[in-house]
Amino acid sequence: MRIALVDDEIVQLQRLHELLSAELTQKIPHASHWIDAYRSGQSFLEHWQAGKYDVVILDIFMGGITGVDVAKQIRRTDPD
Repeated sequence: MRIALVDDEIVQLQRLHELLSAELTQKIPHASHWIDAYRSGQSFLEHWQAGKYDVVILDIFMGGITGVDVAKQIRRTDPD
């Protein structure tokens, strides 16, 4: 499973990464997972490719481009 986390608050981003990784390892120990973390919506969109991630978790309120705006741009290239 490939997951993208997008949050402009580094402490929140790190904590979410830790919690999610621990939970996935515990619940699905034999499955591989990959979590990429991005500190801005713009940074995420620069690396975005349709189908690259199974799950994208966005902070709604970020400096610059918001999570809602990022979601709209994702939907333009990947309706799933």
